[in-house]
Amino acid sequence: MKKMIYILFLIFFPCLLSGQEKKGIKFLDVEASSIDKIILIDHYNDNYERIWGRKYEIILNSDTIKLYQTEEYYKSYQFFPDSLNFSKMHFLQEKGIDSIKMNGMLAEINRENENRIKYRRRIDSMYWGTSTMLKNWKGKNYRKVITKPEIDYLFSEINIKNNGPFRYLQNEGVDSLWLSENSDRLYNLWFQENKKSKAFRQTYVKYNLENFKQFKECYMLCLLQRNMNNYPYFEVQIISNNNDTTFLKSQGQKFFQIPWNMNEQYKSYNPNLAIALGKLLPNEDHFSSEKRLNPKYSDLEKEIINYIDFKSTSIDEKKWKKIAKKKIETAENTR
Repeated sequence: MKKMIYILFLIFFPCLLSGQEKKGIKFLDVEASSIDKIILIDHYNDNYERIWGRKYEIILNSDTIKLYQTEEYYKSYQFFPDSLNFSKMHFLQEKGIDSIKMNGMLAEINRENENRIKYRRRIDSMYWGTSTMLKNWKGKNYRKVITKPEIDYLFSEINIKNNGPFRYLQNEGVDSLWLSENSDRLYNLWFQENKKSKAFRQTYVKYNLENFKQFKECYMLCLLQRNMNNYPYFEVQIISNNNDTTFLKSQGQKFFQIPWNMNEQYKSYNPNLAIALGKLLPNEDHFSSEKRLNPKYSDLEKEIINYIDFKSTSIDEKKWKKIAKKKIETAENTR
């Protein structure tokens, strides 16, 4: 059943993109000259245990376009009690609870809580680069100047009708010729971490890194992956001179955070829209979506390879063993 859903997705996804305009969907047509300001909300939900984020404002109706940060917030839903102390538990004392046993029990609970806090800090330091969380404040702090070409680039990517994911590959020079010149390099990146992998998995990985159609599909599907432990959210509010607001929203979890909900009218799978937004964000040291919106291509390559590796663990082993065997026999016969 899952395989059938996957095949149907590959067939109908391109049709969905090309068919949006044919269905009479009104694509956005935003003019920079009609816009007063842009609000950016960079939000993160960490497995429903904590949330944090920042809010920015870009003022357009002035000679110099400036970005301000107007809010920063952090809230934890986890319960980490202070050290429990039996001497303060008067109700238990009145009930005649043995103080020695109770102190031993509370000491164990305190140690577990301390270990949980230390573990969370280690994870934060490894994943985010720091265990110091954001502060809670509202105000208006100047952060950077935004150039007119950056704003023009944003609006061109908002208004574009070719909003599929593959134009990004073209912009990066990634085509069938590029893949033929780089497939061995990509395979070696995978093989260095999987030297003990079986021949049928190696054959499957090579197939996806040598066939450009397969490579494009893996690129697209790795961007659309979902998980159950982190939930980024990015919102753009484009406010016109007459106070009309256009909303762009994303809950995508991987690079470029696609798809983008375009003012509740249609969805955009355009990575360049995310890149344009990422370029507007200030350089935050930690807890920012900037690198998710505007990643290095080398990091995207690793993500594609990781996706192919993940898929290789659940393929039809019997089928790919036959293919691997045939390739080995063909190679031996050509010697």
